[in-house]
Order: sequence, then structure tokens, then C-alpha cells
Amino acid sequence: MIESLLVLRRRWGLVVAVALANLCASSVAIAPWSEAVRGGGLSAFPDPDAALFAEGGMLFVEWLRVDGVALLAALKASLWLGAVAALACLLPAALLLVGLADRERLSATRHGRRVFALLPALSVLFGATLLCQALLVLLSVLLWGLCLSAADPGAYPWLTLALGLLVLLSWGLPSLFQDLTRAVIVGRDTPLLAALSGAFRLLVTEPVQILTAYLVPAALGWLVAAACLGLTALLARQKPPELADWSNFGLHQACMLLLVALRAYWLTRALHLAAPRLR
Repeated sequence: MIESLLVLRRRWGLVVAVALANLCASSVAIAPWSEAVRGGGLSAFPDPDAALFAEGGMLFVEWLRVDGVALLAALKASLWLGAVAALACLLPAALLLVGLADRERLSATRHGRRVFALLPALSVLFGATLLCQALLVLLSVLLWGLCLSAADPGAYPWLTLALGLLVLLSWGLPSLFQDLTRAVIVGRDTPLLAALSGAFRLLVTEPVQILTAYLVPAALGWLVAAACLGLTALLARQKPPELADWSNFGLHQACMLLLVALRAYWLTRALHLAAPRLR
């Protein structure tokens, strides 16, 4: 743990750079949707979020009816841009892994060459992980529907809670395995198929250490996100509205920086577990 924190201290500039890259990519992806919402009928209300669900949500239904075509077009554009941004973010993700695995000073030539060499394997792994997550989530929803049809109405809340936990597990386990495979690729300099085998053996032989290293920063990340949501609601009441907007922007960026730092900590632990020589 101390070694991982020392690595983060040494690479704090890289962590900030990755957070800024994520900010740029997400800003580009969300721009069409933000413009559609800002230019629609909601702009006439001083507090659009509160107005949407006032009086039983009638304004929300009317907003969808009036601005539905523009919102749907903006949503499609944001989804396409989001897919491109996700692929583009593989570059800073690979740079973060390479930087955390190397104790030497970062070099644009040497480390950049290695990052670009890793991109094909990381892209294939990223696509396979998304497909696996989508299939597992779909199977979870189908199983939930079958259980609902066979259960008593009194059990519906518990089944819905079970669905949430199952979806979280269906999303988290492939993500953990993807990060572990990335760590094996970078830490051991192995090809993708050998890294998949190595990550599986590592997960089977050291499950407690790996799950602990993954779950602790993940739980802290959920706490950071929950605190950010609570503070956002408080800051939204500030006057004038411009001050509230800028306060929320600063809060969200601080939250994203903390989440990137927690992820970097987990990746450092994964690299140490995958390649003990890096300790």
C-alpha cells in the first residue's frame, strides 16, 4: 500500500494529465446534448431541474413532447461522440499504465512508442469487455423478469434490489478482469492471449488480495461520487446562478480528479500483483 502511494506521489502530474484528458473527451461528447437542453423550452425557467418534476412531472412530459425530436438527435450525436471519446481515452489510459509501471522519468519518445504499441491489444480487450458486460447485464435483466413473473408481489422490492446488485457485479467483474489483464500485458510484456491466461491464474491464486485492492478504491469512489451529488444540491442554491454553475464545475472536476487518483492506485496495486518485479 505504501509503495503504491509513493508511485502516485511520483506520478501526480500524469494523474492530473489523465484527468484533464478525460475532461476534454467528456466535454466534447456531451456538447450536443447540453446545447439541445440549453436551447430548448427549459431555458425559460430559472430552476429547470426543480420545474421538470413539479406538479407530478407534467412539465417533463411536455418538454419531451415539444423538444423530443431535437433531444433525440442530440442524444444520438452524443452517443456517437461518446463512443469515439471512449476509444480516444484508451490513449491516456495506456499512458497511465505505462507511467505507473516504469520508475524512470517519462520520455515522450520511449514511453510514447510503447503506448502506441499497446493500443491494438487494449482496444480489442476494451471491446470484448464491453460486449461481455452488455451480455451479462442483459442476462441479469432477463433473469429478473422471469423471477418477477414467478414471485409474489411482496418480493418485488427484494428482487429489484437483487437485480441492482447483480447488474453491479456483471459490470464490475469484467472491468476488474480487464484491468488485471492490462496490468499483466504492461507488467510482463506479454501478448493479449497470454495475458488473459495470466490474469485468470492470478485471480484464481490470489483472489483475496486482488479483490481487496479493487474493492477498497471502488468503495471510496462511490463515497466520493455520493458526496459530490450531495454537495451539488447544496451549491445549486447559491446566488447568483453563475456562481452556482462555476462552483459545481469546480466540485465536479475535483471529484473526477479524486476518482482518477483512486483508479491509478488500483492500477498500481494490480501492476504490483501482476509483476512482483515492479515492487
